[in-house]
Amino acid sequence: MKTQILLYFMIAITSVCAENNNIIHLWPDKVPGESDPKSTPLISDNNKGNVRRIKKVTDPCLVVYKANPEKANGSAVVICPGGGYNILAIDLEGYEIASWLSDLGYMTFVLQYRVPKNRNGALQDGLRAMRYIRGMSKKWNIKSDRIGIMGFSAGGSLSAHVSTRYNEAVYEPIDWMDKLSARPDFTILIYPAYLDHGPNKSLTPGIKLDNNTPPMFLFATVD
Repeated sequence: MKTQILLYFMIAITSVCAENNNIIHLWPDKVPGESDPKSTPLISDNNKGNVRRIKKVTDPCLVVYKANPEKANGSAVVICPGGGYNILAIDLEGYEIASWLSDLGYMTFVLQYRVPKNRNGALQDGLRAMRYIRGMSKKWNIKSDRIGIMGFSAGGSLSAHVSTRYNEAVYEPIDWMDKLSARPDFTILIYPAYLDHGPNKSLTPGIKLDNNTPPMFLFATVD
């Protein structure tokens, strides 16, 4: 019983921290390819494992966690939660990671990308997020060549696509920031999903590696 109370308390604290941080709406006007009107994220009733799940996003945004000023290192990380492109495990693979990294001195941005079942929209959101953060780097005292992306499961899939398809024109530019590079300077893939959808489980089509692909750290298991 004490353990359950402690877990609920930690989840409540994490939720409050997220709500108190700055929120950046990625698309000031119409969201590209989105037919549903913008609305606040819908939270799922399923909290199995004490994980808060966002089940629908129509107004993609970044939740900002400022770097610990005593440890600020000028680097930034975009965090992409997982959830099979159906939901976002927003605490477990989002806010909790952001809180940890920000305390280490990183500016962190939790990406609430479009779900459910909107991979193209998620890619648009990921590329726009990279460009937006690079465009606002001076405001946040970030070095524009030290902006990375980190993803878990489906968020790892999204991070891999952003890291290899950053030159693709997947949406119409809306402002000057869309002229900036969307290439991450480093990539962290944590148990990434959907990377073996090519013939005979080869690399998923669309993910093409070359000399300009950012350095990647990949974590996975064999079970």
